[in-house]
Amino acid sequence: MYRWWGLAVLACLACALAVPRCGAIVSPVNPEDGKVAQGQYTNEYFKIAYPLPADWNEDLEGPAPSYSGYYVLTALKGSGRLGTMLIVAQDEFFAAEPLSRSMEMVDRLRRSISEIDGMTVDREPEEMTISGGHFTRLDFSGVGLYRTVLVTENRCHFVSFNLTTADPDQRKRLAQSLNGLSLAEPGDPAQPVPICLKDYATPERVVSRSDPAPAGPKFTQVPVRIIIGADGRARHIHVIRGSAEQKRNIAAALAEWQFTPPTMEGRPVEIETGLVFRF
Repeated sequence: MYRWWGLAVLACLACALAVPRCGAIVSPVNPEDGKVAQGQYTNEYFKIAYPLPADWNEDLEGPAPSYSGYYVLTALKGSGRLGTMLIVAQDEFFAAEPLSRSMEMVDRLRRSISEIDGMTVDREPEEMTISGGHFTRLDFSGVGLYRTVLVTENRCHFVSFNLTTADPDQRKRLAQSLNGLSLAEPGDPAQPVPICLKDYATPERVVSRSDPAPAGPKFTQVPVRIIIGADGRARHIHVIRGSAEQKRNIAAALAEWQFTPPTMEGRPVEIETGLVFRF
Protein backbone atom coordinates (compact mmCIF):
# COMPACT_ATOMS: atom_id res chain seq x y z
CA MET A 1 0.00 0.00 0.00
CA TYR A 2 2.78 2.43 0.93
CA ARG A 3 4.63 1.69 -2.31
CA TRP A 4 1.44 2.59 -4.19
CA TRP A 5 1.16 5.71 -2.08
CA GLY A 6 4.70 6.70 -2.94
CA LEU A 7 4.15 6.07 -6.64
CA ALA A 8 0.92 8.06 -6.53
CA VAL A 9 2.91 11.00 -5.21
CA LEU A 10 5.46 10.51 -7.97
CA ALA A 11 2.68 10.57 -10.51
CA CYS A 12 1.79 13.96 -9.06
CA LEU A 13 -1.85 13.05 -8.37
CA ALA A 14 -0.92 9.98 -10.39
CA CYS A 15 -19.88 6.72 4.29
CA ALA A 16 -20.82 8.41 7.03
CA LEU A 17 -23.44 6.95 9.34
CA ALA A 18 -24.39 8.67 12.59
CA VAL A 19 -26.51 6.80 15.14
CA PRO A 20 -28.06 9.20 17.63
CA ARG A 21 -28.45 7.89 21.15
CA CYS A 22 -29.18 9.56 24.45
CA GLY A 23 -26.94 12.60 24.70
CA ALA A 24 -25.15 14.58 22.02
CA ILE A 25 -23.29 13.02 19.13
CA VAL A 26 -19.63 13.74 19.74
CA SER A 27 -18.45 13.88 16.13
CA PRO A 28 -21.03 13.88 13.34
CA VAL A 29 -18.32 14.33 10.72
CA ASN A 30 -15.87 11.88 9.15
CA PRO A 31 -12.43 12.24 7.54
CA GLU A 32 -13.79 12.50 3.99
CA ASP A 33 -16.14 15.36 4.87
CA GLY A 34 -13.61 18.15 4.27
CA LYS A 35 -14.34 20.79 1.63
CA VAL A 36 -12.93 23.73 -0.27
CA ALA A 37 -14.93 26.94 0.03
CA GLN A 38 -14.07 30.64 -0.15
CA GLY A 39 -10.41 29.97 -0.85
CA GLN A 40 -9.87 27.60 2.06
CA TYR A 41 -9.79 23.86 2.67
CA THR A 42 -11.40 22.91 5.98
CA ASN A 43 -11.81 19.54 7.64
CA GLU A 44 -13.84 19.46 10.84
CA TYR A 45 -12.90 15.88 11.65
CA PHE A 46 -9.18 16.66 11.78
CA LYS A 47 -9.81 20.24 12.97
CA ILE A 48 -7.63 21.75 10.25
CA ALA A 49 -8.02 24.75 7.98
CA TYR A 50 -5.68 25.66 5.13
CA PRO A 51 -5.99 28.98 3.24
CA LEU A 52 -5.18 28.20 -0.39
CA PRO A 53 -2.47 30.26 -2.10
CA ALA A 54 -3.64 32.84 -4.62
CA ASP A 55 -4.81 31.33 -7.93
CA TRP A 56 -5.28 27.88 -6.37
CA ASN A 57 -8.49 25.84 -6.58
CA GLU A 58 -9.83 22.36 -5.98
CA ASP A 59 -8.87 19.73 -8.57
CA LEU A 60 -10.73 16.55 -9.50
CA GLU A 61 -12.46 14.61 -6.72
CA GLY A 62 -10.50 11.64 -5.40
CA PRO A 63 -11.63 8.02 -4.98
CA ALA A 64 -13.69 6.67 -2.09
CA PRO A 65 -11.81 5.56 1.05
CA SER A 66 -10.10 2.18 0.74
CA TYR A 67 -10.67 -0.93 2.84
CA SER A 68 -7.37 -0.15 4.57
CA GLY A 69 -8.60 3.29 5.61
CA TYR A 70 -6.69 5.34 3.02
CA TYR A 71 -8.39 8.64 2.15
CA VAL A 72 -7.76 11.20 -0.56
CA LEU A 73 -9.04 14.17 1.43
CA THR A 74 -8.65 16.76 -1.32
CA ALA A 75 -6.64 17.53 -4.44
CA LEU A 76 -5.62 21.13 -5.08
CA LYS A 77 -4.02 22.75 -8.11
CA GLY A 78 -2.56 26.09 -9.07
CA SER A 79 -3.14 27.87 -12.33
CA GLY A 80 -0.64 27.34 -15.13
CA ARG A 81 2.49 25.59 -13.88
CA LEU A 82 2.07 26.48 -10.20
CA GLY A 83 1.79 22.85 -9.16
CA THR A 84 -0.49 20.51 -7.24
CA MET A 85 -1.14 19.53 -3.63
CA LEU A 86 -2.65 16.21 -2.58
CA ILE A 87 -3.87 15.94 1.02
CA VAL A 88 -4.37 12.33 2.12
CA ALA A 89 -4.87 10.38 5.34
CA GLN A 90 -4.05 6.82 6.39
CA ASP A 91 -6.06 5.34 9.25
CA GLU A 92 -3.66 3.79 11.77
CA PHE A 93 -6.25 1.22 12.87
CA PHE A 94 -6.55 -0.49 9.48
CA ALA A 95 -3.24 0.15 7.68
CA ALA A 96 -1.90 -2.87 5.82
CA GLU A 97 1.56 -2.10 7.21
CA PRO A 98 1.19 -0.67 10.74
CA LEU A 99 3.34 2.32 11.63
CA SER A 100 4.06 3.89 14.99
CA ARG A 101 5.04 7.45 14.01
CA SER A 102 5.27 9.83 11.06
CA MET A 103 9.07 9.54 10.81
CA GLU A 104 8.74 5.80 10.20
CA MET A 105 6.24 6.46 7.41
CA VAL A 106 8.49 9.03 5.74
CA ASP A 107 11.54 6.77 6.09
CA ARG A 108 9.71 4.05 4.18
CA LEU A 109 8.87 6.51 1.42
CA ARG A 110 12.48 7.66 1.31
CA ARG A 111 13.69 4.07 0.84
CA SER A 112 11.13 3.54 -1.92
CA ILE A 113 12.29 6.68 -3.73
CA SER A 114 15.94 5.66 -3.48
CA GLU A 115 15.13 2.52 -5.48
CA ILE A 116 13.71 4.47 -8.44
CA ASP A 117 16.14 5.45 -11.18
CA GLY A 118 16.30 9.16 -11.83
CA MET A 119 14.98 10.21 -8.43
CA THR A 120 17.03 12.37 -6.06
CA VAL A 121 16.48 13.00 -2.35
CA ASP A 122 16.92 16.77 -1.97
CA ARG A 123 16.29 16.91 1.76
CA GLU A 124 16.55 13.99 4.15
CA PRO A 125 13.60 13.23 6.46
CA GLU A 126 13.41 15.94 9.08
CA GLU A 127 11.06 16.59 11.99
CA MET A 128 9.67 20.11 12.33
CA THR A 129 6.87 22.16 13.83
CA ILE A 130 4.26 23.89 11.65
CA SER A 131 1.51 25.97 13.26
CA GLY A 132 2.18 24.21 16.56
CA GLY A 133 1.86 20.73 15.04
CA HIS A 134 4.57 18.07 14.70
CA PHE A 135 5.43 17.17 11.07
CA THR A 136 8.02 15.06 9.28
CA ARG A 137 9.28 16.44 5.95
CA LEU A 138 10.96 14.89 2.91
CA ASP A 139 11.99 16.70 -0.31
CA PHE A 140 12.83 14.84 -3.50
CA SER A 141 12.89 15.44 -7.26
CA GLY A 142 13.13 13.74 -10.63
CA VAL A 143 11.88 13.82 -14.23
CA GLY A 144 11.63 17.61 -14.06
CA LEU A 145 9.37 17.73 -11.00
CA TYR A 146 10.10 18.84 -7.44
CA ARG A 147 8.20 17.33 -4.54
CA THR A 148 7.75 17.76 -0.80
CA VAL A 149 5.91 15.43 1.55
CA LEU A 150 4.87 16.60 5.02
CA VAL A 151 3.25 14.10 7.39
CA THR A 152 1.59 14.70 10.75
CA GLU A 153 -0.33 12.42 13.11
CA ASN A 154 -3.89 13.45 13.86
CA ARG A 155 -6.60 11.45 15.61
CA CYS A 156 -4.91 8.09 14.94
CA HIS A 157 -4.40 8.96 11.27
CA PHE A 158 -1.30 9.98 9.35
CA VAL A 159 -2.29 13.11 7.42
CA SER A 160 0.04 13.91 4.51
CA PHE A 161 0.48 17.04 2.41
CA ASN A 162 2.07 16.07 -0.92
CA LEU A 163 3.37 19.03 -2.95
CA THR A 164 4.50 18.81 -6.58
CA THR A 165 5.83 21.64 -8.78
CA ALA A 166 7.99 22.12 -11.87
CA ASP A 167 10.05 24.82 -10.15
CA PRO A 168 12.15 24.39 -6.96
CA ASP A 169 11.46 27.99 -5.92
CA GLN A 170 7.74 27.43 -6.29
CA ARG A 171 8.06 24.27 -4.18
CA LYS A 172 9.65 26.38 -1.45
CA ARG A 173 6.86 28.97 -1.61
CA LEU A 174 4.18 26.29 -1.58
CA ALA A 175 5.73 24.64 1.49
CA GLN A 176 5.86 28.03 3.21
CA SER A 177 2.13 28.50 2.53
CA LEU A 178 1.49 25.72 5.05
CA ASN A 179 2.57 28.14 7.77
CA GLY A 180 -0.99 29.47 7.43
CA LEU A 181 -2.39 26.05 8.34
CA SER A 182 -4.66 26.06 11.39
CA LEU A 183 -4.60 23.06 13.70
CA ALA A 184 -6.64 22.46 16.85
CA GLU A 185 -4.50 22.37 19.95
CA PRO A 186 -4.45 18.96 21.72
CA GLY A 187 -6.93 18.95 24.56
CA ASP A 188 -8.56 22.19 23.37
CA PRO A 189 -11.85 22.37 25.35
CA ALA A 190 -13.36 24.52 22.61
CA GLN A 191 -12.85 21.76 20.04
CA PRO A 192 -13.08 18.48 21.99
CA VAL A 193 -12.47 15.15 20.30
CA PRO A 194 -12.80 11.66 21.78
CA ILE A 195 -9.74 9.80 22.99
CA CYS A 196 -8.28 7.66 20.22
CA LEU A 197 -7.81 4.09 21.45
CA LYS A 198 -6.98 1.13 19.22
CA ASP A 199 -8.56 -2.31 19.79
CA TYR A 200 -11.00 -1.27 22.51
CA ALA A 201 -13.87 -3.35 21.06
CA THR A 202 -12.49 -6.68 22.25
CA PRO A 203 -14.81 -9.54 23.34
CA GLU A 204 -14.12 -8.94 27.02
CA ARG A 205 -15.33 -5.32 26.69
CA VAL A 206 -18.48 -6.13 24.74
CA VAL A 207 -21.29 -6.64 27.26
CA SER A 208 -23.94 -7.44 24.64
CA ARG A 209 -23.95 -7.51 20.87
CA SER A 210 -26.02 -8.20 17.77
CA ASP A 211 -24.31 -9.43 14.61
CA PRO A 212 -25.12 -7.60 11.37
CA ALA A 213 -27.31 -9.47 8.89
CA PRO A 214 -25.30 -11.08 6.07
CA ALA A 215 -24.86 -8.88 2.99
CA GLY A 216 -22.74 -8.97 -0.14
CA PRO A 217 -20.20 -8.78 -1.50
CA LYS A 218 -18.99 -11.91 0.28
CA PHE A 219 -15.48 -12.48 1.62
CA THR A 220 -14.96 -8.81 2.41
CA GLN A 221 -13.58 -7.25 5.58
CA VAL A 222 -15.41 -4.02 6.32
CA PRO A 223 -13.55 -1.46 8.50
CA VAL A 224 -15.63 0.58 10.93
CA ARG A 225 -14.77 3.43 13.29
CA ILE A 226 -17.04 4.11 16.24
CA ILE A 227 -17.22 6.60 19.06
CA ILE A 228 -18.20 4.95 22.33
CA GLY A 229 -19.84 7.25 24.85
CA ALA A 230 -19.28 7.25 28.58
CA ASP A 231 -22.44 5.13 28.86
CA GLY A 232 -20.85 2.32 26.81
CA ARG A 233 -23.04 2.90 23.75
CA ALA A 234 -21.96 3.66 20.18
CA ARG A 235 -22.57 7.38 19.74
CA HIS A 236 -21.27 7.63 16.17
CA ILE A 237 -20.68 4.94 13.54
CA HIS A 238 -18.56 5.38 10.44
CA VAL A 239 -18.42 2.44 8.04
CA ILE A 240 -15.32 3.38 6.06
CA ARG A 241 -15.85 1.14 3.05
CA GLY A 242 -18.59 -1.36 2.20
CA SER A 243 -21.72 -1.84 0.15
CA ALA A 244 -24.83 0.18 1.00
CA GLU A 245 -26.47 -2.91 2.51
CA GLN A 246 -23.40 -3.76 4.57
CA LYS A 247 -23.32 -0.20 5.92
CA ARG A 248 -27.00 -0.29 6.89
CA ASN A 249 -26.73 -3.70 8.55
CA ILE A 250 -23.58 -2.80 10.48
CA ALA A 251 -25.08 0.46 11.72
CA ALA A 252 -28.26 -1.30 12.84
CA ALA A 253 -26.28 -3.97 14.70
CA LEU A 254 -23.83 -1.62 16.40
CA ALA A 255 -26.70 0.55 17.62
CA GLU A 256 -27.62 -2.36 19.88
CA TRP A 257 -24.15 -3.08 21.23
CA GLN A 258 -23.28 -2.35 24.84
CA PHE A 259 -19.63 -1.92 25.80
CA THR A 260 -17.94 -1.65 29.15
CA PRO A 261 -18.08 2.12 29.74
CA PRO A 262 -14.63 3.52 28.96
CA THR A 263 -12.70 5.27 31.70
CA MET A 264 -9.39 7.09 31.93
CA GLU A 265 -7.70 7.54 35.31
CA GLY A 266 -10.94 6.54 36.97
CA ARG A 267 -13.17 9.02 35.18
CA PRO A 268 -15.67 8.28 32.38
CA VAL A 269 -14.56 9.31 28.90
CA GLU A 270 -15.64 9.01 25.28
CA ILE A 271 -13.31 7.10 22.99
CA GLU A 272 -12.92 6.45 19.29
CA THR A 273 -11.88 2.96 18.22
CA GLY A 274 -12.04 0.63 15.24
CA LEU A 275 -13.26 -2.86 14.46
CA VAL A 276 -13.66 -5.05 11.36
CA PHE A 277 -16.71 -7.03 10.25
CA ARG A 278 -16.22 -10.02 7.96
CA PHE A 279 -18.90 -10.97 5.46
